[in-house]
Amino acid sequence: MDGNPWYWISLIGAPETWVVMSIALVVVYFVLRFGLKGGSAWERKKHVFGRFVLLLVVALTISWVFTLALKAVTNIERPCVSCSAQTQNCNPFCPEDGSFPSGHAVTIFAVFTLLYKFIKRYRFLVFFSIPVLVSYSRIALGVHRMPDVFIGGIIGIIVVHGVWSFDKRLVKKEEKVCRIG
Repeated sequence: MDGNPWYWISLIGAPETWVVMSIALVVVYFVLRFGLKGGSAWERKKHVFGRFVLLLVVALTISWVFTLALKAVTNIERPCVSCSAQTQNCNPFCPEDGSFPSGHAVTIFAVFTLLYKFIKRYRFLVFFSIPVLVSYSRIALGVHRMPDVFIGGIIGIIVVHGVWSFDKRLVKKEEKVCRIG
């Protein structure tokens, strides 16, 4: 299992990886927020980092719930046989849940879309090769088909755009209330 490079690339987009990363980022945020003091530039960076962490957790949670719901509703079988079935031609990478959509693709595209929203630089788009590679790794491992990862990527992007838009509306309302009050 660990000799296959596609397996390691696939782990970058694993929802479990991003649960751990999100928890670590929340801890880092609280350490920065309550442990370190600095000037106004530092305060702004802490605010932006905190907003990123919050939006990441919200986007990944919505993505995860939506992915699980779609997998349950569509119940599309994977193109592989799980080794828990005790067959000779099993795939050691094959999970037992449904194939559609790819949770790895949803997760990694959500993460990179949110990063892009915060960075706002076109040269960052080259880093979208990482979500593409992660999505391809799922096909290379034989655990997904092209539509699974393609739609998964679209879902990740759409969820982040929705969360981002909702956040922008909340910020505008907050600013309006602050000006009035």
